[in-house]
Amino acid sequence: IATGTSFATDYPALLDLYPDPRTRLFLNTPGAFPFNDVSEDLDEGVELSFAAAYGDANRDGALEVAVHRVGPTARLLHGQPGQGEWLQVLLDGNSPNTKGVGSVVTAWTNGSPDMRQVHCGTQFLSQNSLVLHFGLGDETQCDSVVVNWPDGGQNVFPELPSGTRAILSQSGNLILQGCTYPGACNYNSQVNQEDGTCDFACLCSTGTVWDPVQEECIASCTGDLTGDGQIDVGDLIEFLTMFGLSCP
Repeated sequence: IATGTSFATDYPALLDLYPDPRTRLFLNTPGAFPFNDVSEDLDEGVELSFAAAYGDANRDGALEVAVHRVGPTARLLHGQPGQGEWLQVLLDGNSPNTKGVGSVVTAWTNGSPDMRQVHCGTQFLSQNSLVLHFGLGDETQCDSVVVNWPDGGQNVFPELPSGTRAILSQSGNLILQGCTYPGACNYNSQVNQEDGTCDFACLCSTGTVWDPVQEECIASCTGDLTGDGQIDVGDLIEFLTMFGLSCP
């Protein structure tokens, strides 16, 4: 991580000092050793990276990894949501430690604990998100979440639902953030604060995907004019039907 020396960075000539400057990515699917090295699937070219941090950047329940590289801009590895349930926890501590740094948070599910600790300055030149992420598998809620604060205090929050971000206060207050719109695919009736994460992908027909920017279902293939998931004679007929019309 550090050589103990300091010299001017001559990029990209600096890469010649390292025989295999590759960002390494290891997976422990299905949660057991040894890790699988999937770096070959990750890299798009030669790069020298030296710091990484993770967090749910777009709040879809899947973690992203930000990698700091020598030369180019930082690289964001976008996580794809899986089929498993999840819960995210953000602490609201008493002043002056309002972020709850040093707290130990344990999520209990079916009698099994899963522990996280809130850190400040997680790795070399990087800081993971202060939002703690718990994977729940097929479970739709945690039996309880126990917070042990640095000052010796403890809070227990029972039956927190999956697919939400829980803001846990040292005073005992609980805020559940998520989607409050009943027509959305990820609507949760237990949520008490909207966070803008409503998803409507399940309403899109075959061959279309939900675009959160345009807030509508759009064709996943631009040539699929009929939205049936393939380009065929029907699309040609649709095109000829519109041919020659003036756009508004």
